Order: sequence, then C-alpha cells, then structure tokens
Amino acid sequence: MNTNIYTLIALGLAAVAGTGQATAQQLTKRVVKTTATEQRMDFAKAKTTMKNVMRVQNPLAYGDSTTVLYEDFSNMYEGSIGNPDTSVELTSDTVSSYPFWINMIPVYTHVPGWGGHNIYPAGEVVSTADNDGGNLNTPMLDCSKQQGVVFLEFKARTDDGVADQPIIVEAAETYNMSPTWDMLGSGTVTVTPEWQTYTVSFYGAGNYTLFNPTLTSYFA
Repeated sequence: MNTNIYTLIALGLAAVAGTGQATAQQLTKRVVKTTATEQRMDFAKAKTTMKNVMRVQNPLAYGDSTTVLYEDFSNMYEGSIGNPDTSVELTSDTVSSYPFWINMIPVYTHVPGWGGHNIYPAGEVVSTADNDGGNLNTPMLDCSKQQGVVFLEFKARTDDGVADQPIIVEAAETYNMSPTWDMLGSGTVTVTPEWQTYTVSFYGAGNYTLFNPTLTSYFA
C-alpha cells in the first residue's frame, strides 16, 4: 500500500442547486456552524466574506432539488484502492488559462472543467495524496437558482489501514475567475475508513461557483 495516499474521494458529486421551500434566511436559522478554519492557500486571492456552512442529512427536507453536476469518475480506471496509479498525470498546465483551478485533462471526467493537485486514479475513484496537500475542485457551476442555496454531496473514505481523517470543504463564487472572489464558507468533515456519503450545504452561490474538498492533515 502506498502510505502517501490516504483519502479517496469519489465525489459522486450531486452538487444540487437550490430548494423550493427554504429561503436563504430560513436556512440561516437552521445552520449549525462548523469550527472556523484558516483560509487555505488555494483561496488566498478570495475576498474573505465568510458565510454559513452546515452538514445536512437529507437535502430533500428543504424541498425539491435540481442537479447541476454529477460525476462518478468512472473514467479513472487505472490503479485501485490501496494502490493508486501515481504514474498517471491527471492534470496539465495547458488545459486552460487557469491552470491552478481548471487543469484536469478532460478525458478523465464526464464533465470538463475540473481541477486539482496531487490526485491519482484508483479504480474509478480519485485518490488524493498527502504530500503538499491533495485537493480536488469542481468546474465553475451555475448555482444561482433558488437563492443560491446549494448542497454538495460526495462519497469518501480513507485509504486501507488508515484511521479517520479530516478534510476541509470550501466554496467560493469566482465571478468567472475575476480578480476578487466571495468565499461562501468552509467546514471540516471527518472521513472514515468505510465509504460514506457526506452532504454539506452552502448559500450565497452564484453563476460561477467552485467547490473544493481539501485535505487538512498528513500521515506517512
């Protein structure tokens, strides 16, 4: 087992925008704030307007949802859990004008525009490495409908033989990669050795919102 790889994120990313029953104001009243964390270097250029983030169990409790993105990473067939293929380059600086954010080679995803660092295929899931911090970010998504309320849903587990690990989940409205972004907030999710589905809610999303799960601690 490659001990530098410890969290496998299979973002079956039903990033679903909005609800028909809960307004942003109502959602605020139901928020349980997560522990504040420092801004990641990844979001250093973002304007630090922090809003509310919360873990939720059932997005449908807020009303009907509309799926704006789903990705199962089934094109990443090389490697396996416990043995990611670190020889495969999933990203390239030539993919777009924004190589830090939009750098994943399109053939590896069903929807173009993904990005990340220190990521590898592991048998139809994405493995994130701990050296320098692994992260994976979605394409820019239009989550502006239904008052910008959005639920980020993803499946994740730690590597074989590795205990619970925290990841930080962030979101920002990029205004189409403008010089100044609005942070929608960040929260910590503890990933276990078993596959689980995690759902995090944000509000204040817009037409060009990115979501970014990032590893927060490193183990050899």
